[in-house]
Amino acid sequence: MGRFYRRMAAPLLVGRARAGLFLGLVALITMASLALFATRDVTVKLLPFDNKSEFQIVVDLPEGASLEDTERVLIAAAERIRDIPELTHLQAYAGTAAPFNFNGLVRHYYLRGKPWEGDLQVNLTAKHERDRQSHDVALEVRARLADLDVPAGTSVKVVEVPPGPPVLSTLMAEVYGPDEASRRQAAREIRKAFEVVDFVVDVDDSFGTPPERLRFEIDQENLEFHGVQEQVVYDTLQALIGGVGVGYSHRGAGVNPAEISVRLPKSGLSANERLLSTPIPAPGEAADSGRVVELGDVLRLRRERASYPLYRHNGHFADLVTGELAGRFEAPVYGMLAVEEALEKAGWNGTIAYHGQPTDESVITLLWDGEWEITFVTFRDMGLAFAFALLAIYVLLRDDGRALSHAG
Repeated sequence: MGRFYRRMAAPLLVGRARAGLFLGLVALITMASLALFATRDVTVKLLPFDNKSEFQIVVDLPEGASLEDTERVLIAAAERIRDIPELTHLQAYAGTAAPFNFNGLVRHYYLRGKPWEGDLQVNLTAKHERDRQSHDVALEVRARLADLDVPAGTSVKVVEVPPGPPVLSTLMAEVYGPDEASRRQAAREIRKAFEVVDFVVDVDDSFGTPPERLRFEIDQENLEFHGVQEQVVYDTLQALIGGVGVGYSHRGAGVNPAEISVRLPKSGLSANERLLSTPIPAPGEAADSGRVVELGDVLRLRRERASYPLYRHNGHFADLVTGELAGRFEAPVYGMLAVEEALEKAGWNGTIAYHGQPTDESVITLLWDGEWEITFVTFRDMGLAFAFALLAIYVLLRDDGRALSHAG
């Protein structure tokens, strides 16, 4: 090998002109190869998809949806994909988390336990028994579920096992701003830009649609008219809805005691006529002692929208817009460029940052995170390490050259 190398390299280094021509040709070929990335004839991805034998379909219905609604969506999704040849079995989890796996660890899916949260575990045959990669199967599943009939505001995501360092989502935009309303408005505009791009899928945000809630309001006029104490109303509602602890059952042998609690069954936890007819004491004047009125006589019920959730990142308020990439391009950098182009066409006037926590929150700022953050940090650190390695090689060769010169 050494003789072959000398036979090829020696003619290229004979004379300054020939050596310069050779270096120029190498530089030209290097630039031409790098141009393939700019023209997108060659696409890049830091974390290639792995060929696992499982992935998940994660379903988020609007907050307040029932467990039965979640189960119906999961069953409908299972019916859509049940004839895929690589499929072995499906496991549906409505209102509870699936058994702990890597996704459950890195994306905190093990914390999902609300009635409107569902998970469909998709298990495939072993990778040596199928011709398609698990990512190709996931793409087909996503296409089959594209027009699934679900309640308005429902999010259906096909989530693959991440092949490398964990991220909440492949494409993730953090939105910072001076107040909640401006952040949410900017996040909605960014979400529309996500949805315009054809290869950005499974788009979602962190605030969603606030659920409807029922507010119990005390009617002060009726409260004073009937002579009911306000604390009595609070205690009655606490007992009816939250239950009343009356003691503990000690089980011995170092086992924690079990609480004894008196409470209504779940079927009774609704604001109906039966609940509002609960008697409460209304002593009024001394002559009227022992008189009672119904709870509904001193309460008003009002339905309203609940508040939006608030999220913090690194101690700063932020709203998130997330998405995955599938189709023509599957690296975050292409999704970022496409989303930025869509925002520019829509006339968005916020600031875009690619790394580091924004310090000026008086203006709307879009900070790219997710897999892009890992890509940026990895290439930055590798570039610095390569630069120091080149410097060390230069110093060593320079010292060796001087030593040989003195020895000669």
